[in-house]
Amino acid sequence: MSSSESKRCWIIADNKAGMINQAIGLAEALGYPFEIKTNGLKWPWNLLTPFVRLPYSFCQSEGTDELKPPWPDVIITCGRQSILPALWVKKMSKDKAFLIKIQNPQISLSLFDLVVTPQHDLITGSNVIQTIGSLHRVTNDVLDKARLEWSETFKDLPKPIFSVIIGGNSKHYEMTPDKTEQFMSDLVTLAKKKGGSLCVTVSRRTPDFARSIIAEKIKSVPHFFYEGEGPNPYFALMAFGDFLFVTEDSVSMVSEALSTGKPTYLLPLESKGSNKFKRFHDAVYKAGLARPFTGTIEVYDYKPLYETKEIAERIKASLR
Repeated sequence: MSSSESKRCWIIADNKAGMINQAIGLAEALGYPFEIKTNGLKWPWNLLTPFVRLPYSFCQSEGTDELKPPWPDVIITCGRQSILPALWVKKMSKDKAFLIKIQNPQISLSLFDLVVTPQHDLITGSNVIQTIGSLHRVTNDVLDKARLEWSETFKDLPKPIFSVIIGGNSKHYEMTPDKTEQFMSDLVTLAKKKGGSLCVTVSRRTPDFARSIIAEKIKSVPHFFYEGEGPNPYFALMAFGDFLFVTEDSVSMVSEALSTGKPTYLLPLESKGSNKFKRFHDAVYKAGLARPFTGTIEVYDYKPLYETKEIAERIKASLR
């Protein structure tokens, strides 16, 4: 392994924003120069757990990034399809590259130097670091930058500002009209009672009917509504919000909100019965980090959940 000043880092990830952002967050916290290598596998390897490792060139899909020397000192990989190329690069480096897998690899842990995975995945091992939530890129610097960039938009909104971060349909949750109507009605009532504002952002997973319900409901209170066009105020909502409300379908969004140290309430969607998500929600509730939204709120304190930096320090110590 080369000296810390010259360590080269590759991020090998599925071409999915959620996966890439977790890996980038860790790379930024490590402070090593990094390159992003987005990679995918062709059929049928894209559907299989990578327990069979053929030559990578045989499985690589078209349009993905080329992997060639000089090989990195550190590999950070996130996403199932990124495992095979990451293992191949480690092999090509004569096993010198330190391989970090974010999330449950679903294959032997011994293939990786380090596995970073949420505790709700129930994965343990001598090379496993468990987290409460997911890794991410939210830092004080990111929030400070958002405050500067969006100050004109938010400066005249009555306080308290209730920032609402909406996800949508997923493998484990369904965003139904009834659930959307209920929590939006409760949020509007809350804003009126407190004399504050509602600031709402949606995601690509948010159904059209939910966008329509939100747009109609917030007309009766001071508001800002990002419907998906133009620059995304996602970080600004966390920066300016006095209270944060996040739909319960995304571990990443909840983890990012909890990094602010602000009161954070989870908005209910229709669950499809995921034990993993239940374990995550129970963990953040038990730790006093987040609370379920039932129509009422209060100010409460907790230590901001920023596990990315803590894990980066542990990794750097092991690489010295």
